[in-house]
Amino acid sequence: MREALDAVATAGPYEIWGETYKRVPRGLDETHENAPLLLHSGLYAGTSERLPKQLHSSAFVKHCLERFAALKPLLDWLEGLPR
Repeated sequence: MREALDAVATAGPYEIWGETYKRVPRGLDETHENAPLLLHSGLYAGTSERLPKQLHSSAFVKHCLERFAALKPLLDWLEGLPR
């Protein structure tokens, strides 16, 4: 999961959201490198940007595909989880 999140974060202006808790759950190591992930009640990745100039053109599809392709490492990780 960490590799997928790092890949998304380095792919462009993407952010990881979903942090709602103030503290790491009791009994867990607050200094662990992945402890910040325990502050999330959900996991969302995306970007906030102005409406693109391609919005009203056929180029908008390509614009969206490029943005979603950067999120693929996280989607691949999620798909690999046991059901």
